[in-house]
Amino acid sequence: MRIQTSRFALRGFVALLLLSALLLVAGVAGAANEAQGATPIDVFCVTGSVIDHAEKPSSGWTITAVMYDPATGLLDPGTAVDTETINVENDPAGPVGSFRFEGLAVGIWNFSIGSRTGWSPVTPASFDVTLAYGRTDCAPIRFKMRQDVIVIVQKIGADHMPLPNWVIHAKPGAGNFFALAKNATTDISGTAMSLS
Repeated sequence: MRIQTSRFALRGFVALLLLSALLLVAGVAGAANEAQGATPIDVFCVTGSVIDHAEKPSSGWTITAVMYDPATGLLDPGTAVDTETINVENDPAGPVGSFRFEGLAVGIWNFSIGSRTGWSPVTPASFDVTLAYGRTDCAPIRFKMRQDVIVIVQKIGADHMPLPNWVIHAKPGAGNFFALAKNATTDISGTAMSLS
């Protein structure tokens, strides 16, 4: 005995499958929304740290947070908040070189590290962080800084007279991943100076 199926029955079956798939997707989305509502939300804070080129905590830095004005897209100086990195061992507020901003408003914030003589940033000196509804933890950021070293080289000849216009090449030693290769040309006194 042969079973014959009409085109209408086949279309009805396909429509039933599509409807079942839509109901399944709606059920999963509803369950996800219920699960999201059950978690703590609206945590508006940023934690961070400052480390040196050797990845050791570095203290004594000032970190500034400034919010972008949603109307103009520009930084709003009126929202500026400063904090300093913790610089005392065993401070109960956190480890050396750490910082924390609490109670920030929803929006886009710019976090920047202040400059200090003899130091340069390895990471960017500022970061933008978006704080949005539904965040369940503090946003983490990290600044990495390196201490500048002034290298002075003097090129002299066999007669101990200065040699000008010599190009001196300096490159980082093994394992130093954050210093850059530098070139400097000796001046009339045979001296070349560079920040490493």
